[in-house]
Amino acid sequence: MKHEVFHGSADAMPLKNWSVDTIITDPPYGMKWMSSIPRFGGSKKMSILGDDAVPIDWLPEAERVLKPTGAVYIFCQWRYWPIMATAVEDRTSLKVRNMIVLAKAAHGMGDCKRQYAPLHELVLYASHKPHLLRRPHGRPKDILPVSFVHSKYRQHPNQKNEDWVTVFIENSTDPGSLVLDPFCGSGAFLRAATAMGRRAIGIELDERFVGIARREKL
Repeated sequence: MKHEVFHGSADAMPLKNWSVDTIITDPPYGMKWMSSIPRFGGSKKMSILGDDAVPIDWLPEAERVLKPTGAVYIFCQWRYWPIMATAVEDRTSLKVRNMIVLAKAAHGMGDCKRQYAPLHELVLYASHKPHLLRRPHGRPKDILPVSFVHSKYRQHPNQKNEDWVTVFIENSTDPGSLVLDPFCGSGAFLRAATAMGRRAIGIELDERFVGIARREKL
């Protein structure tokens, strides 16, 4: 099953009302983050488009395309969690259900002398009331161990592994369901969805990554 990728903004999604079963996405965190990986920035550090502030204007569009039985999973940096969680409930009728913690196999960098080593990622899980978890392996936990992707294998500076979202796909969709990632980057979440027999659509603002996201495999 092949996924589809649109080049454009998540603020104006080219999708029909109530057409999406679940949204799983990793938007810019609003950190003004700069990549120090040479192959992404060359001799200069590379910024992420739309990373100057926490993106929240896309949320009403997300609710427009999401089915009343749907759910949303949003990756979010801990410092800006309150902004995203508040925006989800203020700008949509979705209810925040969980803070899901992904415990990584290896930590990131940060301030090596002043901070504890960051070993987790946060995912905001929100849904409409009719949405029920499928629970194929029993009730899912809100702390999940995940693999680590080394920078030399990444096709996007902030790329997540495909297996990070399989638990969300299996608990919030069925085979043939439509998964949307409106900040799809290199398309990892789209490939995860199609590998599990779901349909998948991505939207990516940065033209540098649209071609990568459209690949069936990396």
